[in-house]
Amino acid sequence: MARFHDEIYSDPDSLTGLNERVDFREIALRHDVDLSSYFEDWTRRFAEDSDMDDPACKFRASLLPFFTNYSRLVMYSFAFQQAFRRGISIDDQLVVDKCFKAATDVILAMLDGLAPSGFERYAPDSHFIFATFASAFLLKLLKPEFAVLVKKDQEEQIFQLIGRLIQNLNSPEIAIDDRHTPRLHARFLASLLSRHKRDVASSTRSQQTEPPQGQTTTGSAGRSTTQPGTDQASMQQVFSMSPVSSPQGNIPQTQPTGRMHTPPDNAVPVEQVYQQETYTADASPDVLDFDSNVNGAFEEELFGGALLALKSSSYWDNMMMPG
Repeated sequence: MARFHDEIYSDPDSLTGLNERVDFREIALRHDVDLSSYFEDWTRRFAEDSDMDDPACKFRASLLPFFTNYSRLVMYSFAFQQAFRRGISIDDQLVVDKCFKAATDVILAMLDGLAPSGFERYAPDSHFIFATFASAFLLKLLKPEFAVLVKKDQEEQIFQLIGRLIQNLNSPEIAIDDRHTPRLHARFLASLLSRHKRDVASSTRSQQTEPPQGQTTTGSAGRSTTQPGTDQASMQQVFSMSPVSSPQGNIPQTQPTGRMHTPPDNAVPVEQVYQQETYTADASPDVLDFDSNVNGAFEEELFGGALLALKSSSYWDNMMMPG
């Protein structure tokens, strides 16, 4: 990762040093080869030189795929952002797939490797931060501009994985109390996932109820109105990120210009297509309701430290990953 950052932050004339003239995709693919070699080398070393029956050794080995895939996600997020700024096209499928695979593997490494170990209740905050950032990245893939590149089964997998992660982080085996970092992350993810489910459900329904070209509909006053003809190509150029009514009756829309907008906090939610989910932890009084609001008693804890980045609108305006 140090060599990767040295190569992309190589512009002495840039304030940040980021060299936007280079091809981030080519650089990420090249360094991914080195990262894969590193992963295979240490996987072999753990298998040959460590006692995998020892819980501590097994836990240390399970950190390898977790950190490796997070590093891979960071690298490809630079390539994704570069493609995002110029305009996403079908040629960017490789980068999207690489990012999706890396992000899901980060969460799976937490769910199947770290969480069952029994050590996560003593883990540093970085474990929960990386899993949360990977989850947030997956939710950003649900942006309408990426609909042609993200399949329906991948969308469902995103919701299922993040739901499982919420359950694990909220469980008494990991979260000691309501102020423990994993539970705070679980509460944050529950609110975030609820919002994105509403967005996806609203967007899906608005597409399904769009009258065909020239179809006559009846208005609220019984008058007949005709929808203007719209071909499929033009329809794909205008997206509704959160087609819900605001108090002023406006419908916020976004076009594929490389910027992502989160729905307003005062938006009125519409009826959901997805079944409401509520996650509870065994023997825990805390209930994670997907209708929960982040502006509760835990707001200060939720948005402390690294999670401040996720509260900022600038984070949702691009595809870059911290790391």
